[in-house]
Amino acid sequence: LTIGFGLVVLVTGVLLLPAVELERLTVRLGDNNQANVQSAMRQLVIKGDERTVGKLYDLAASSQAGLPTRLRAGDTLSLISAPDADRPLLRLELGSTPDGPVREAAISARKHRAAPPTRRIGQ
Repeated sequence: LTIGFGLVVLVTGVLLLPAVELERLTVRLGDNNQANVQSAMRQLVIKGDERTVGKLYDLAASSQAGLPTRLRAGDTLSLISAPDADRPLLRLELGSTPDGPVREAAISARKHRAAPPTRRIGQ
């Protein structure tokens, strides 16, 4: 019984820990301390998996979150290099849920992602 309980706790921890960590990082996007916000954005960009992209889209499209938090979620989404981030940006651009600033940020982010990479002078 103890071994079974230990396995259940271990499996639950393995399944819930990433979700709790992702929630903690997205909550930090609404922080007033810029260092905390930048750290959270950096960690979210590095993580950049499908679950992260979905969570950032949900946050950017949410009417419950504050505008700075929504804009930061969109900015973080635009920095993720995975192709999974293109569709949520398009949904933010074309959807009826986001308001003006979020839609404009999504349009700008998609244009930036679609632009060819620039070369450095002298290379």
